[in-house]
Amino acid sequence: LLTYFRCTGSGCGPGILRLFRPDGSTDRYSTSCLGDPKYAIEDEQGRVWFADGFRGFRSLSGLGDSECNLKTYNSPFSENNREITIRNNQVWLASGGVDQRFNNRFLNHGLASFIDGQWTVYNPNTLEAMRGEDPGSPNDDLLDIIAVAIHPANGTIYAASYFEGLLEMAPDGTSA
Repeated sequence: LLTYFRCTGSGCGPGILRLFRPDGSTDRYSTSCLGDPKYAIEDEQGRVWFADGFRGFRSLSGLGDSECNLKTYNSPFSENNREITIRNNQVWLASGGVDQRFNNRFLNHGLASFIDGQWTVYNPNTLEAMRGEDPGSPNDDLLDIIAVAIHPANGTIYAASYFEGLLEMAPDGTSA
């Protein structure tokens, strides 16, 4: 069984994979291929497949391998979509959420745009402007994006977080 531990303190390096053997022994693997690991599994050929919050879905040819095989898909980061906004041939998704009692869910999925046939994802892992003042802690990151709007005159994008504020972005997706 292969699993991971996630680094959450300040000064963290790449994520860590930890292999648990039936005899109770463990091995720890760290590689630059891991950023924010969510889940990992080793297949019958010894390849390690994992989902990562930073760079999507990837694999290693083996536990000692350093070559990262990135799998990219032209899609949003998350199936969570609170709001969809369309203007000027652009689609923008707010991928945050709230529960039935309107409490935040602490989702860091951000927002996504579909422009000229290409999806782009903006979240604390991909856009520095969505990270809080403390880079070692996700506690002040812009989470639960529940609304997105496009200014009708200049195309500026506004993304509203449930309780962390408002993000203003240029029409090309760069932070304003």
